[in-house]
Amino acid sequence: GDGLVSQIPALITSISAGIIVTRSTSEDNLGADLSRELTSKPRAIMVATGVLVAFALVPGLPPTPFLILAAASGFVAFTAQRQATVEEEEAEAAAEEQEQPEEKVEDYLHVDPLEIQ
Repeated sequence: GDGLVSQIPALITSISAGIIVTRSTSEDNLGADLSRELTSKPRAIMVATGVLVAFALVPGLPPTPFLILAAASGFVAFTAQRQATVEEEEAEAAAEEQEQPEEKVEDYLHVDPLEIQ
């Protein structure tokens, strides 16, 4: 029990130091980096929502805080998934615009093509 109590603050400190050191190569601020990292995988947030709902159903645990956290994480997962879908549609539209076939010059000329036999 005592060993675990002393290790949790050390774990939090080392994770915080790792985040700050790693983000130093980024040009955005820490808040933007952290929110982008947390919402980059909406499926992981959905799993966390499911775990929170499961904790709310465990007898002996208070369901209200877990349901509130589950609702918040579910909302974040929903908005992140919707944003990812919009970005995918925009990427597909941009790819379709770039994949247009080359137009032939002959299509713009009003001259009959000649052929040697």
